[in-house]
Amino acid sequence: MPTSTASGSRPPPTPRQQALRLAAVAVLLLVVLAVHWLLLLRSWEQQRQQADRELHQRAEQMVGALTRQVDTLVGSLDYMAAGLASAWSEQRPRFDRATREVEQSLPPGALLQIAIADTRGQVIYSSLGASAGQLSIADREHFQVHLRNARPQLFISQPLLGRLSGRWSIQFSRPILREGRFDGVIVLSISPEYLAENLRSFLPQDGDAISLLRQDGSYLTRSSRLPDVLGTRLPPSLDFYHDEQRARGHFDGVAPVDGMQRHYVWQRTVHHPLLVVLGLDRSSAAHGIDHTITASFERNLALSLLILFGAGAGGWALRRKQRHLHGLRETGERLQLALQGGNLSLWDWDLAGDRLTFDGHFAQTLGYAPDELPTHPSVVTSRIHADDRAALRDCLIAHLKGDSGHFESEHRLQHRDGHWLWVQARGRVMRRDADGRALRVVGTLLDIGPRKQAEQAQAELQARLGKLAEQVPGVIFQFLLRPDGSACFPYASPSLVDMHQVTPAEAAADAAPIFASLHPDDVERIQRSIQRSAEELSLWSERYRVIGADGRERWMEGHSKPERQADGSILWHGHTRDVTEEQATARALRASEERLRMTVAAVRDGLWEWDLYGDRLSWDARCAEILGHADLAHLDSLPALLTHIHPADRDQVLLQIQQQSATRQHFSVEFRLPAAGGEWLWVASRGRVMDWQGRWPRRMLGTLSDIHERVSQDQLRRALLEQSAAAIFLAAPNRCIHYANARAQEIFGQGTRSFVGSSFRALHLDDATYQAFGAYYQELRSCGQLRLEHPLRDGRGQVRWFDLHGSLLDLDQPEGDVIWTMIDITEQRLATQALAAERSRLTAIVDHFPGGVLVEDQDGCIVLANRSLNQLFNLPLSPDELVGVARAQLPELCAEPALDWLGEPCGILESCELSGPDTRILEVDRLPISSASRSLGHLWLLRDITERKQREMQLEVLAATDELTGLPNRRAFLTHLDQAVADRYVGFSEPGVVLMLDIDYFKKINDTYGHAVGDQVLQHMAHLLQTSLRRGDIAGRLGGEEFAVLLPDTPLENGLGLAERLRRTLAENPAATDAGALNISASIGVSQLDDCDSHGLLRRADEALYVAKHAGRNRVQLWQEQDVTA
Repeated sequence: MPTSTASGSRPPPTPRQQALRLAAVAVLLLVVLAVHWLLLLRSWEQQRQQADRELHQRAEQMVGALTRQVDTLVGSLDYMAAGLASAWSEQRPRFDRATREVEQSLPPGALLQIAIADTRGQVIYSSLGASAGQLSIADREHFQVHLRNARPQLFISQPLLGRLSGRWSIQFSRPILREGRFDGVIVLSISPEYLAENLRSFLPQDGDAISLLRQDGSYLTRSSRLPDVLGTRLPPSLDFYHDEQRARGHFDGVAPVDGMQRHYVWQRTVHHPLLVVLGLDRSSAAHGIDHTITASFERNLALSLLILFGAGAGGWALRRKQRHLHGLRETGERLQLALQGGNLSLWDWDLAGDRLTFDGHFAQTLGYAPDELPTHPSVVTSRIHADDRAALRDCLIAHLKGDSGHFESEHRLQHRDGHWLWVQARGRVMRRDADGRALRVVGTLLDIGPRKQAEQAQAELQARLGKLAEQVPGVIFQFLLRPDGSACFPYASPSLVDMHQVTPAEAAADAAPIFASLHPDDVERIQRSIQRSAEELSLWSERYRVIGADGRERWMEGHSKPERQADGSILWHGHTRDVTEEQATARALRASEERLRMTVAAVRDGLWEWDLYGDRLSWDARCAEILGHADLAHLDSLPALLTHIHPADRDQVLLQIQQQSATRQHFSVEFRLPAAGGEWLWVASRGRVMDWQGRWPRRMLGTLSDIHERVSQDQLRRALLEQSAAAIFLAAPNRCIHYANARAQEIFGQGTRSFVGSSFRALHLDDATYQAFGAYYQELRSCGQLRLEHPLRDGRGQVRWFDLHGSLLDLDQPEGDVIWTMIDITEQRLATQALAAERSRLTAIVDHFPGGVLVEDQDGCIVLANRSLNQLFNLPLSPDELVGVARAQLPELCAEPALDWLGEPCGILESCELSGPDTRILEVDRLPISSASRSLGHLWLLRDITERKQREMQLEVLAATDELTGLPNRRAFLTHLDQAVADRYVGFSEPGVVLMLDIDYFKKINDTYGHAVGDQVLQHMAHLLQTSLRRGDIAGRLGGEEFAVLLPDTPLENGLGLAERLRRTLAENPAATDAGALNISASIGVSQLDDCDSHGLLRRADEALYVAKHAGRNRVQLWQEQDVTA
C-alpha cells in the first residue's frame, strides 16, 4: 500500500541512488590506495637501483685488484720459466738448483711438472723423472707457438690433461734460445686448482665467482665448479672478449655451470693476454634491500587489505540494511497485488478479544462499504446459510483444536440485497497460548460463485453426454494418471459395467478394479503402453483381453489421446469396444494364411499373380528372396519381365504363355532371371488362368521355384561326362552299348556314326578276346566292380592298352547295366618298358663306377647303391637290400663312428673331404637331383683318396723343409712368423721374440775346407738349435749361414737369456766335420715381437745382427730404435 510522508521531508533514496553513492566512495578509496602504492613502488625501485650501483662499484674495485694480482702471479711464473730456460742453456747443476728453488717457492701441488722439449718436440727432461724419452709434445699448441715464433715471451695454453702427470694443468712455456736460435721449450705445468685457490681468497661470499680466461674465451681456472669448465670456453652468446680494444666491461647473466644470476665485471690484464671475470651474486647482494622491501610490502599490503575490508564490511552492512527495507516494501506490494489478482479478501480473527477485522474487499463482496460492517464475528456467522453451518463449524473446531494444519470450507453467505453468494474460506491459526488454545486466526475469502455456476453447467452437460454415450457401442472414457502414480477414470459411460463388471463410480475412485478385470498375461503390456504414451504424449491403441464373470475371455480394442494437465497429470480421452468376434475371424484368417504359408514354405516356392486386364504382375516375398532382392517392383508387368529374362529363353516363355491362353491348360517353363548379384539364376514357373472374361483370360496365378542347383548339377554331370579324359560307356547285360561320351567317340569312333546300339565286339581285337573278356563279367557281378588292363582296337584299327574300370550301375541289380571307364595307358606302358631298360643300363654303369654311388629320394631313403659302396663301408647288406633304408642308418650298419657325418642332414658342402673307415680319407660329392625347381633327392659319389692325400702331404713337407738341415725353410718360417704376428694383433698370444743368427766367418770355412765341410757345419748348427730350443719354439734356415728362431709367448728378458745360452752352446760345442772338429761361433740379433709385421721384425733382427757383427761378433745384440718419435 502507498505510504504518505511528512510535509517538506525528502523521499528516501532509491536503491540505484544508494548503490551509486557507495560506488563513488569505493572508487575514491581505491584511487587513494593506488596513488599510495605507486609511490611505494617508485621508492622501492630507487632503492634497488642504488643497490645495483653500489654492487657495480664494488665489483669494479675488486676486479681491478684481481687484475693486478693475476698480472703479478703470471709475471712471477714467467720470471721462473725464463730463469729455468737460462739455467738449462748454461749447465745442468745450475738448472737442477733452479728447479728446486722454483718448487720450493710454490705451494705444494701448485707445480705439477717442469719439462724440457728439444727442437723436435721430444721431451728430454721431466721433473717427474719417468719415461721422459718416450713422450713427444710436438703436436701441442704450447710447442708449436714457439716453434713458429721463437721470441722470448711467455705462452699460456689451455688446460690440458698431462701425458706424464696424468692431471689437468695449464702450460706456462717459454722458448729456449741458444745463440739466438730456437733450441727447445721449457714448460711449467701449473695446477688450475692452485690458481683457483688464489682467486677464492678475494671472494667475500660463497655465491660469487671469479674466472680467469684466455683471449679466445677458454677457461684457465674458476673459483668454483672448476672440473665442469676445464677444457671449455665461454658460450657463443658472450662475445665481449673478441674486441681486443675493449679493456673492461660488465653484463648480467646466468652462469651455465651453476645456473646462478650474477652481475659480471671483466677486465683485461695489462701485461698478459688474459681476462679476469668477476661475478657477484645478485641475490646475496640484494638480500638486505629485498628484505626491507618485502617487509615494507607486507606492512602496506596488510594495511591496504584492512582498509578495504573495513570499507567493504561497512558498505555491505549498509547495503544489506537497504535491501532489507526495500524487500519489505516489495513484499507488501506483491501481497497486495496477489490479493487483487486472486480476488481474495483478508480477514483476521482475534479470539481472545472476540474481534473480527477484514479488508475493504471483504465488505464489498457482501455489498457494504469498508466502514459499514461491525467487527464482531456474529456479523459473519449470522449470514451463513443454514445448510452449511454445521459443516463449517465442524471444520473450524477441528482446526482450532489442532487436528488439521489449516481449515477450508465452501459455503454460502447472504448478500446485502438478500441473494446467496458461494464463497471459499481458508484460514490458519497464527498464535496459541501456553495451553495450546488458539488466540489468533488469519485467512482469506474468495467468491466462487462463477465456479459453482460452471460446475452446475458441466454436470448438466455430462448428464446429456451420458445419455448419448449409452447409445454408442463400447465405452467412452477419460483416464487420469496422476504424478504420484495413482490412476482413475474420471468419466466412463455406463457400458463399462457390461465390459469390465465395474461401475463408473468405482472406476472414478480408483482404476485398480479395471486392471484387475484384465487377463493376467496382458496387464504388464497394457501398463507399459500407458507409460510410453504418457512419456511421449502419443496416441494409445491396444487390444487386450477381459475375463468376464462367467470366466470367458472377451477381446477389447481401445484408442485414446493423451494431454498433459497443469498439475502434471496426464488425461486420456478415448473409446473402447468389444472386438471378440473380429478377433475370432482374424484368428481363423491367420490360421488359413499360416497353412498356406507352410504349404508354400514346404515346397520352397514363391507365388505370383498376373492381372492381364491391367497388365500388373505382383510377387510375394519368397519370389524376391529367390532372386536375392528386397522386392520385385521392377518386374511389375509382362514387358518388364520379358526384358529381364535371358535372351535365349524369352521366346520359349512367351510361347508357353500364349499356348496356355489358347488351350486353357496349365503351363510350366524353365528360364533364367538375373539375381541381385548380377549372375543368371535358373527358375521354373508354373501357372494357370484363374479368372476368365468370356474367352479372354483376366487373372493368372502361379508359382516360382528355384531350380538353379538342379540345373547346375545336371550341367556339371553332363560336362564331367563329356569333358572327361576317360572314355565312358554304359553297357547292357547283353554287352550292347547304351551310351558313349565324347572321349569314347573320339578314341573308338569311325566318323560321325554313333555307338549307341552296337556291340562291344567292335572294340576287341578278335572274337577270341571278346569271348575271353566275358569271363570278367562274372567277377564284376559278384564283386560289384572290376579293374584291369586290357588291349582294345581304336577307331583307326590300332591296338592300344587301356586301364579299364567297371562298376554296376545299380548294386542291387547285379544282372543290370555296367558302367565302363577306360583310360588310355599305351604311352605310360611304353614309358614303363623304356624306363626299365634305362634302369638296367644305369645299374650297369653304377656298378662299374670307380667308387661308391648312393642315390636317395627327397625323404632321405636309398633308392640305388652299387657294390663299391658296400665294399667301401663294409656294409652287411647287399645293394638291393639297401633300397628303402634311410641314409641316416648307414653309420649304425657299418659300426664306424668316423662315418657319423653320413647320417647327418644334407648340410655339408657340395664337395668335400671327410674321414672314412680305417682312418681312410674319402672325397665326397653330393649332387642335388631336381625337376622344375622341386627337389627329388641327392646323388652321393664317394671315392677313397687316402693314397693321394698321403702323397700331397709328403710334397707339402718337402716344400716347407730345408733339404740340408731338415729345418723349416724361409717360406715356412715366414708363415709361422705371420701367424704369430696375427695372433699377437688379435690378442691371442703374449709378446714374443725373434732371433736372427749368423755363423761367424762361415765364408772363410767354405773357402778353407770346401762346401762339404761347410754343409756339415750348417747341419751341426741346425742340430744344436733343435736340441736347445723349447717345445713350441720354431727354428728355420733363411738361407746360407743365416738362421732364425721364433720364441712365441716369451718376454724380452727371457728371450735375451735364451739367445745368450744358444751363443754359449755354439761356442762350447765344436762341429765334427771331415776336416776335424771346428770351433764355431755365431752373432745373434734380437727383436721383440710387437705391432710390426713379419718383414719388419726380420729387418729389425737383421739390423741388430749387423750391429753385433760390427761390434766384434760372437755376441747377442737387442735391436733399439735410434730415432724415436712419440
